[in-house]
Amino acid sequence: MQLASIKAQAFAVFNKADASSVQFLSELLELGIGSRTDAKPLVIEWASAKYKCKPYKGQRGMTFKQGSTARMAMNRVLDRIFGGETTPSKPKPKTKTKTKTNSKTDKVARLVTSFSKLTAAEKRRFLASVQ
Repeated sequence: MQLASIKAQAFAVFNKADASSVQFLSELLELGIGSRTDAKPLVIEWASAKYKCKPYKGQRGMTFKQGSTARMAMNRVLDRIFGGETTPSKPKPKTKTKTKTNSKTDKVARLVTSFSKLTAAEKRRFLASVQ
């Protein structure tokens, strides 16, 4: 087979897959299930019954053991219908980065200021280590 023929047939399969996910989503919308988070409890119950695998309460809610067939089926179904949609994560708190020094400040003046803030014992120790 030629590459163009293989591409055309593969693209036809991709189009069918894309259209079916829209069809599945529209059927779920009629049932009042409009998001991945709404569907997840039902998908967990379905996968549990189909694969005879008991879900457990994880850190982020009910789930299955990592790598289990039920978990893979659950993720496959949710990804198939809702795509890569995920719940928005909480914004990460901004961490303080190392304070930037003003480039206009003289380096020697900055060192003198830092030295003047030391206690008498710290100044003696510093001067002894430098000499």
